[in-house]
Amino acid sequence: MEHGVIFDNGTIRKHSFIDWGLLFNPFEIPYPKPKTDYQKIEGGNGSIDLTESYGKIFYEDTSFTMSFNCDDRTRYEKTLNEIVSFIHGKRLKVFLYFDELFYYDARITVNKYASNKAMGEIVLNLVAKPYKLKRFETIELIDVIDRKVVVFKNERMEALPSFKADKAMNFYFKGNSYAINTTETRFPSVEFVEGDNVIEFVGTGKVEVKYQEGKF
Repeated sequence: MEHGVIFDNGTIRKHSFIDWGLLFNPFEIPYPKPKTDYQKIEGGNGSIDLTESYGKIFYEDTSFTMSFNCDDRTRYEKTLNEIVSFIHGKRLKVFLYFDELFYYDARITVNKYASNKAMGEIVLNLVAKPYKLKRFETIELIDVIDRKVVVFKNERMEALPSFKADKAMNFYFKGNSYAINTTETRFPSVEFVEGDNVIEFVGTGKVEVKYQEGKF
């Protein structure tokens, strides 16, 4: 990818330099803050940590700022208007040139007060989902004859996989049995965690498993 940022609304993509002539300034993306829950103990030391009372850690959205400089300041107003029209207030996929395999799902606003015509600077504020998402869903195609054990690798973000088989069959996950067929199906209790996720398929046919991976 050319040095810069791609903004994708699902139909149209705009590149910060190729389409708008914006020079990308360095910036940092913080890790998302965990949603902690500490309950004070009256008359006792410390507190009770209920952060993982639902069985996992949840995270806040990630907020960060991008700034760019126009390579042609005479076009500043025109460029700014184009950016406002395409970006301001919208939720977009944001691809960074140094991390092409992942994207951020973010709502973006153009910061009118931080932007500076005299300096040719345009500033964007982003509020993104905690995890950056893999550019393409992970898709596994599996041939099953009678029984087959498959280990599915997953990144840090928990994922709800979908299952579809060309013939009715079952699979086992964490001791529970599930039936699948030609209809793409997700099961709320079948969640992939970070690392290895083991599934045993029982039957004969082809199975497609899809899931969205994400990480910090």
